[in-house]
Amino acid sequence: MRLQQTDSQKLNMTIQRDKLGTLMYAAKWILNGQKGRVPRQAREQLKDLIDSYETECRKMYGQNAMKSTAASNQPHLD
Repeated sequence: MRLQQTDSQKLNMTIQRDKLGTLMYAAKWILNGQKGRVPRQAREQLKDLIDSYETECRKMYGQNAMKSTAASNQPHLD
């Protein structure tokens, strides 16, 4: 995964197809209210994806990236 800041409110994300698939699988799992645990392989892939995201944020925003971007990462529901 690669992130590039385009302006103060937008990022461009380049992501591999399989990683996007993993992310969509997890989102669907949550939205559909699935019972039980996410399969082990999917959990490992999600951990790798989150690690990549955090690494990219640290590159752009420094060591406290997750603290400083936490509020902006929250969903905005109307």
